[in-house]
Amino acid sequence: MFFVLSKVLGYLLSPYLWLLTLLLLAFVASVRGRIGATRFWLFLALSLQVIGDHTSLGPVLMNVLENRIPHSTAWQQGDGPEGIIVLGGAINERVSNNGRGEVSLNEAAERFTEALSLAHEYPQAKVVFSGLSGQLLRHGENEGELAYRLATALGLDPARIILEVKSRNTAENAQEVAVLLRDRPADKWVLITSAYHMPRAVGCFQATGWVPQPWAVDYRTPPHLGFEIGDGGVLVTWSLVARETLGLLMYWLTDRIPTPWPSLSMEPDAQVK
Repeated sequence: MFFVLSKVLGYLLSPYLWLLTLLLLAFVASVRGRIGATRFWLFLALSLQVIGDHTSLGPVLMNVLENRIPHSTAWQQGDGPEGIIVLGGAINERVSNNGRGEVSLNEAAERFTEALSLAHEYPQAKVVFSGLSGQLLRHGENEGELAYRLATALGLDPARIILEVKSRNTAENAQEVAVLLRDRPADKWVLITSAYHMPRAVGCFQATGWVPQPWAVDYRTPPHLGFEIGDGGVLVTWSLVARETLGLLMYWLTDRIPTPWPSLSMEPDAQVK
């Protein structure tokens, strides 16, 4: 139920849906002859479009999320990491299961490519692909199976791969991986996910008491970003920021993370409220 609710709320937070709704309200008001209401809804739609797509406010908020959890280098000591944990989200399941025989990566592809890069750099490390599917309605191979197929096709030894294909969200990723690796030293395992998603991911692992070392990828902003007038094309950033902010809030309210704004300074065995 939580998985379905999170997907529905994520869709409702889309600024494109807000823009369409405002334009629809303006149209209805116009048909009914309410000029004042028409102007009001059109003004809100125009404001959303200008602020959301022609300023850097969205990227600035994204930058706050991405800078929250810094890279950890503890796993680089000695012989390198014992293993690499890759959270799902890099594979387009719908396209990959369309019968063309190709595994298709999406805009979060760095989750997969960086994991493969580290795996080649540290040949002793295991690679855990965590995640069943992020789709409400799924068919064909799940994301773990697709990741396995692509990774082995690119030369990764199948014996190094561990699949976790029970989880459907970040909290379940952490719970299932922690069960798999509980007896392993967490500081020798690397956690890979998108930078904006890393605070929630780390919080979920903190709730389990087994916290791997974060290695964020898929950055959407430079290290330092100030407010400026942009050239457009950033409205989609608002969707990611809105969904992730809602995710942090809902995970905290439902005891899936110990704080609404996780950080590495928290104790690994921090208990949820």
